[in-house]
Amino acid sequence: MLDIFKRRSLAIGSRACFSTSNTGRMARKGIVPLKSRLREVLGDENDGISMRISGDKKNKLDNEISKPDIFKVNDLLSSRVETFFSQDIYKLLKSTPTFNVRHGLVFRFLGTSVERVKNSYLVAEDVEKQLIKGNLAQAIYIVKLARTNGSVGMNLILKHILSHDITETVKGLPFKVQGNKSEYNQQLAQKVYHLLRKWGVPVNSHTHSILFNKNSLIKSTDKKSVDMLIDKYRRSISQLPLKSATVIVNGNATLAALGNLASIDRIKEFFDEMPHKDKITYTTMFNILGRRGPSEGNQYREKVWSEFLNQTKHRQGVQLDGLLARAYLFATMREQNGAQLVLDEFETLFDLNKLVGWNLKPENGLQESSSTFEINKQELSILLECLYQTANHDMVTRLFEALNKKNSPILDMSHFNIYIKTIEVRGAVNLVGPLLELFSSRPELKPSAEMYAGLIRAYINNEQPVTSKELETVKEIINLSKGGGKHSRLLMPVALAYCDLFNCIYSDHRNRPSGAFDRNHGIKALKVALSCTSSITASLGLSSRSTPSWFATHANFQQQTEALQSMIELCRHLEKRRWSNEISTGIYKLRKALMGLRASLEDPKLTLASIQSAVHAFNGHIDMVRKIMK
Repeated sequence: MLDIFKRRSLAIGSRACFSTSNTGRMARKGIVPLKSRLREVLGDENDGISMRISGDKKNKLDNEISKPDIFKVNDLLSSRVETFFSQDIYKLLKSTPTFNVRHGLVFRFLGTSVERVKNSYLVAEDVEKQLIKGNLAQAIYIVKLARTNGSVGMNLILKHILSHDITETVKGLPFKVQGNKSEYNQQLAQKVYHLLRKWGVPVNSHTHSILFNKNSLIKSTDKKSVDMLIDKYRRSISQLPLKSATVIVNGNATLAALGNLASIDRIKEFFDEMPHKDKITYTTMFNILGRRGPSEGNQYREKVWSEFLNQTKHRQGVQLDGLLARAYLFATMREQNGAQLVLDEFETLFDLNKLVGWNLKPENGLQESSSTFEINKQELSILLECLYQTANHDMVTRLFEALNKKNSPILDMSHFNIYIKTIEVRGAVNLVGPLLELFSSRPELKPSAEMYAGLIRAYINNEQPVTSKELETVKEIINLSKGGGKHSRLLMPVALAYCDLFNCIYSDHRNRPSGAFDRNHGIKALKVALSCTSSITASLGLSSRSTPSWFATHANFQQQTEALQSMIELCRHLEKRRWSNEISTGIYKLRKALMGLRASLEDPKLTLASIQSAVHAFNGHIDMVRKIMK
């Protein structure tokens, strides 16, 4: 009797783990009564069976990211996940998982969590970690789980595929691939792109620029594809009236395709010969000019805009709308000195007064709402970026704070990023505290490490001496950047900015902090930097899957070298002050270890073997220094 109950419980638990059908969900509903009946007979000694039934929502594994023995909970699920992700990448993309991809254990295997995939910045961070390790399949599935938040992660994956020798860096791929390796990478990028689109991941203009720039998919042989595309369009409209809807639709589709394939000169040539155009035609053309940038767009934008304005006077079917106006400003912004041109024309197209109650230029008077369009996220990004590029920092601050005060729904992290860059450039340390309070009160806001580093650099750019109170604010930035929790770690950009701040404080040209300044602040800063050394060595990408061929062509350690140099300078400043013999020895040995690793990274004959040896020696020194500095 006992064996029957036990076998039935384990069978239902197994189905609940792997089935995504209604049958699996119904099975989970039958778990609890069966378990309770089993406990009545066996007592509490078999209570561990709940750990075998992953469908039991009472266990808290889904909210815990790091546990070394997590897959011991269910050996079968662990085996299926590991087997699935160890396949050849092409087989993996074509196959269907035999487990629920949104199960908590799968999230942990991928190095992410349910909450992290809800934020595009954190998704990009997790994807980058997997790509550094050579885990392309895991990176792709993180983006799949993120769905609408996976655009940035998808761009990182496509860029990685097109710029790396995938045949050597991705686990599970054969070393000999039929055909040219670059063609293999191109085919794989196209496959991943279409699959992620199918999974609901949205694309942006940067996605197309990665896929279709001159150095990736578009080769000289594609001239034939462009010719065939244009020839097909001409044949399709040859028997149709020039003003028919089919001619316009086919022309717009062809123009959009050429924007991803052809040279800018060929695109201009096709646009000029189009017999009939509507507002979609002009919107598409402006977006193409904006993506191509100033080197290719030149002054052709003015010609297209003048043609459009002339069309609006003679044809009712061609009228200005918000999408076309935004595309026009986007193309304008990408030109040389285009930011100022955008500011000159922005309020003739979009109603800033309706959004915040004032105008960029008060002398222009109030704009009529009926003559301008509503400002959304994209238009606000263009406006803030142009204000920042033209050094209108006061206006960036005023506009951002007005929208933040209203709790405007159009504000997103890209706008916060521009605001923080403005704070950094101005050295506006008085704005740092309120912004930190905002981040603490709104957990849905997830600033990147670079944003936190920008807030610290604001204290470097401030002309006034740093006070002890301001140093406490900097400590708060450090704590927020860690994210809190047992497994938090300091990110390299933040630690680098923290070291730079103290290098400025201790340097001869910078006044000492006012107020009661404790000299141990310097040691605390050094410990913070020391906690970042693991991030530095991990970011070198020296995983077990790194190969000498990949290392020789793709290794770039500029950021790590800068971080090491900043820490070396801080050690030198601290060595000039009096400490106990133990601390002085620790600072000296740390500086020597940092200098040794930096010298290895700067060696022109650097190889994978030598850097692995240098990192191993460095980690040995650091372990000893950590014991001294405690």
